[in-house]
This record gives sequence, C-alpha cells and structure tokens, in this order.
Amino acid sequence: MNLSVDSPYLLSLALLALLPLWLHGHRRLSYPWLSVIPPDPISTVIGIGIRIMAALGILALTLGIAGLHLEGETIERIGQGTQIVLVLDKSSSMDQTFAGRSATGSGQESKGRAARRLLAAFVSRRPTDLFSMVVFSTAPILVLPFNHSAEAIQAAIRAAESPGLAFTNVGRALGLALDGFKDLPQTGGRILLLVSDGAARIDDRTQQHLRTLFQQHRVNLLWIFLRTEGGPGIFDEPKDHLEVDTVPEYALHRYFQTLGVPYHAYQAESAEALDRAIRDVVLLANQPIRYQEQIPGGDLSGLCYAVASTLILGLVAVTCCEVRRWPG
Repeated sequence: MNLSVDSPYLLSLALLALLPLWLHGHRRLSYPWLSVIPPDPISTVIGIGIRIMAALGILALTLGIAGLHLEGETIERIGQGTQIVLVLDKSSSMDQTFAGRSATGSGQESKGRAARRLLAAFVSRRPTDLFSMVVFSTAPILVLPFNHSAEAIQAAIRAAESPGLAFTNVGRALGLALDGFKDLPQTGGRILLLVSDGAARIDDRTQQHLRTLFQQHRVNLLWIFLRTEGGPGIFDEPKDHLEVDTVPEYALHRYFQTLGVPYHAYQAESAEALDRAIRDVVLLANQPIRYQEQIPGGDLSGLCYAVASTLILGLVAVTCCEVRRWPG
C-alpha cells in the first residue's frame, strides 16, 4: 500500500527532529578534571539512544499532525468462480407460501423469504464469485452492481424483503440484468440466475433484444421456477397448442430454449426443492475467474500519536532519573 499525508506542508516540521541530534539537552555538571572520570561506554550508548528517542518522537508527532494514512488500492486476484447476476421476483405472489396462502399467521415460510434465505446461503458458499442483483415486479431495480464484497451482497439480499407489486415484468428485469455485463471483462463463466414464481408475456421486439444480449455477452441462463400448489408448471405443455400463449410460464420456458445459450430450468414446489435447485447451481459455476478486489485505506495518525506519546513518556522517565549534582 502507498503512504500519503493530508497536509504535506506540515512535513517541514520534521526538520525539528534534527535538534536532539545536535543539542543533547542534558544538564551540565562542572567537574575540575574530566580525565579522572573513567570511560563509560554504557552511558555513551544511553545518551545516543536518548537523542534518537527524542528525534523519533518529534518525527512521529509531525507525521500524526500531517495526517499520515494508507491509500486504498485495487488488487487483481485469480480464483475459481463465475460472474453471477441474481434476478429475484418481488411480485406480491412471492409473499405467499408454496400452498398459495398468506404466510402471515400461517407459521409457514413465504416463497420470497425462502428464496432470500437460500440465496444468502448460496452466496456465502461462493467467496470468489462476482455478484450483481436485480429485483423486479412492475419495474426492475438494480440493487447491486457487480461486486465482490460479501457484506454488500448479503445486504442486497436482505434489502429485497420490502413488499412488491402485483405485476411481473420479467422482460425489463432480464434486460437490466444483462446490461450489467456490458462493461465487465469476461474472465470466467457468466450466469443469470432467475428466481420467480410466475411469468409474463414478452413482446417480440423485447424477445429479439434479449436474445441478442444473451448471445453477445455469452451468459448462461438458469431459471428456478417456484411453483405454487395447483398452479401451472413450466414443463406442463398445454393440451391445445393454441393455448400455449395463455400459459405465460410455459411460453417463457419455451422462449428461453430458443436463446442460443446454455439454459437450465428447475421447478421447485417447496423450500426443500428450491434448496436442491440452488445446490445444483454450484456445480455449474466453477471456472477460473479474475476479479478486482478493493483494499481500503486507513488512518495512521492515531498510531503516530501513540508512538510519539510512548517516546515522550520514555524521555520524561529518563529525565526523572537524571543526576542533578555529582555525588561526593
């Protein structure tokens, strides 16, 4: 790390550290004939040590006043992982249980809460991955751009606890999530992990735009569909092919199969099934990855003051032990 100061002009005070090396500051004792006094190398060493302590004390005090600190820096690291964007459905239906009932007072966990809990556990098992997060209902929101900070990622997942609206605008959410890869160097695998309990029709223009983005950024798509009990599933093909578009979940699954990128779909009907699906994702996300880690700086002025105080107290102790007059 690089050292820096807040007030460089105050470093000129460091010249005062030369004074103890020039002026010893000891009390002079008159003695008629110094040749009678035997050589005392220990006292000579102690005298030099006292002068160095005084010089270092002044230097440390100067650095503290000038605001010595460590500058932050960016370090490139290489790990085993991938670039993952979490796209979490925040529609009002996610506040219900897998049985389709309100989670309030039922003693059961809502689909949204189960998803957040298991995603938090999934993130904690991926310390070298880069994560981004998008939540959506009527409109998508970028909660967190690509980040390596585990604290920031967990905070983004907790922030998704706020209630959403009734609609599911999955097309705009996917577009916002894919835009995050635009300026991100591809050094490993890329995954868009969609967690939703419903779907909506995507118009033809948006479908083509998303298909282009998926292929351009080479993003693998994983969809974990949280199926409500008794509701339509993504693998349940309608008996009448004319009714395909009336089942948005199946229609979206069929569209994802035409993207031209690796696509995996999971259908979870309970929190346990959701857990198994997320564990399978771990097996698909192990590739060499380069990422930038931000190393924060730190204030060192307190350390400088502590060192200066210790040295000054040492000088005070030495002064208290000073001989005021020659015995005899």
